[in-house]
Amino acid sequence: MQRIYFILIVIIGLVLGCKSSSTLISFNIRYNNPKDKENSWDNRKLDILSFIENYNPDILGIQEGSNYMVTWLNKSLANYQYIGIGNDGKTGGEYTAIFYDTTKYKVIENTTFWLSQTPNKSSIGWDSSAKRICTYANFVSKRGKDTLHVFNTHFDHRGNISKKKSAELIIKKIDELDLSQKKVVVMGDLNSRQTDESISTMNNALDDGIEISKASLIGPKGTFNFFNRNYTPLVRIDYIFTKNLKVLNYKHLSDRRKNGLWLSDHLPILIEIEH
Repeated sequence: MQRIYFILIVIIGLVLGCKSSSTLISFNIRYNNPKDKENSWDNRKLDILSFIENYNPDILGIQEGSNYMVTWLNKSLANYQYIGIGNDGKTGGEYTAIFYDTTKYKVIENTTFWLSQTPNKSSIGWDSSAKRICTYANFVSKRGKDTLHVFNTHFDHRGNISKKKSAELIIKKIDELDLSQKKVVVMGDLNSRQTDESISTMNNALDDGIEISKASLIGPKGTFNFFNRNYTPLVRIDYIFTKNLKVLNYKHLSDRRKNGLWLSDHLPILIEIEH
């Protein structure tokens, strides 16, 4: 009888101690620009769909998606839904949409705010060249009832003041939502090099996933490829930051289309977290 009790205790301990992991991808999918010709969205979308289906991320944050692109992905992907709005406050302009696997997560709350002095309304901030936004969602896992707070964003590509202020605003939002002890992910195209003030601001409050990953970076050093099929990306401008999370893997994915061209002018970033 004692042996049976011992075995039961061991089994219960293993079950309670069992850790699960989730995969998240951040991907600037490049806006719908017919001038891209062979690299235009309609020529790439089936390859991008296959890419997403192949990796099957639990959560996917995209940048530069329009309503047309987002709704097409939403209709084409099984078991996924998205949250987010256009940067005009409705369906126009850029989305920083977050797609999630509905078999694994459900959304408790979500919002989109503007990277500006007036974050609650559609607006251009500081020296930015365009309206920039951040989409936030509080997810709860259907497996363990654990929560995960995800911010997906796209900083301006020109305004240096805007980049720094955008980073400060996101950190402020994390504080306002009282997430200091919660599990947080901030992902996106930050249009910033690692030595820029915007990245220093993020590093002061969050962990750079690439720095705390249990495994070394897999993939090229950089994330921007210029749509040049012969170029190895050297400059990192896309990031995934975390808080209160264990990062198992961090990857810059160099997957190609069937014709050998890039999926986008940015590489997707994949992160695997333990929770």
